[in-house]
Amino acid sequence: MGETAKRILSAAFLVGFVIAALYWQKEAHALLPLLLIMLFAVGAVYEFYHLTDRGLEGRAVRLVGYVATAGIILSFYAEAMIGSGQGGEIQALLRYLYPGQSLLGFWLLFAAMGALIGHLLFRPLDGTIYGSGVTLAGVLYAALPLAHAFPLLFQAGGTFYLLLVAAITFMTDTGAYFAGRWFGRHNAGFKVSPRKTIEGYVGGYIIGAISALGFFYGFQSQAGAASTGLFQSAVEIVLFSLVFSTLAIFGDLSESALKRDARVKDSASIIPGHGGVLDLIDALLFTLPAAYYYLHFKAVIF
Repeated sequence: MGETAKRILSAAFLVGFVIAALYWQKEAHALLPLLLIMLFAVGAVYEFYHLTDRGLEGRAVRLVGYVATAGIILSFYAEAMIGSGQGGEIQALLRYLYPGQSLLGFWLLFAAMGALIGHLLFRPLDGTIYGSGVTLAGVLYAALPLAHAFPLLFQAGGTFYLLLVAAITFMTDTGAYFAGRWFGRHNAGFKVSPRKTIEGYVGGYIIGAISALGFFYGFQSQAGAASTGLFQSAVEIVLFSLVFSTLAIFGDLSESALKRDARVKDSASIIPGHGGVLDLIDALLFTLPAAYYYLHFKAVIF
């Protein structure tokens, strides 16, 4: 089977899993979306620590990073559940994860201080600054952005928002991939990814916008205007897709820079046709939190 076929089949499987998770988000306390985000977050942090491992010159205190990752995901999950009025009989448990205020600061301090303590107790002094820094950086880069899926999802129109962001992100990448292969002639000029072409990126923007409009009209025709939440204009959807396609491109290039620095082609090889978890979600790490804050500030201002 060729790489293109593997890429398409892997993407189809993952898209199906994501849609299933969203479909059952209100069943069993949204445990399927929680499991999905947790797996992606831990996998992405693991791969980040692998990319940044410099042996005796410094490496992350991995256990601290994994605990902080799980803590942040659970904290955002609990806050979103309680804020949306869900949780039912597990409200008391959720209060330990969200006691009325965000525990994000606690988990970031835990990662920073835990890494330093880990170096003091179990590591040589050489590499302390680097190892402590990448421990925290992995949590900030790979875990915190994914945690924003929960406040985005558990609000009016949340399913549409999450699918819209995912569609723009992944279809921009898909459109750029195939347009670049079929029509690519002019190099885009990015040293970190010299094979990317202007034609590929143009194709990514076009496919991203078409996908966004498809989701917009599809949701409105099936579930009414309320299903698309704060999005009620096709013009806004197109402008939103153009901005977020740009963010997706920079998310992809940023991970390429990490891999170039680590001198590897892929962050891992567990997903056929894509590579690792980071290779799959690199663009989403930029678009997901940006979408949440865009909608948050739009709701506050307008």
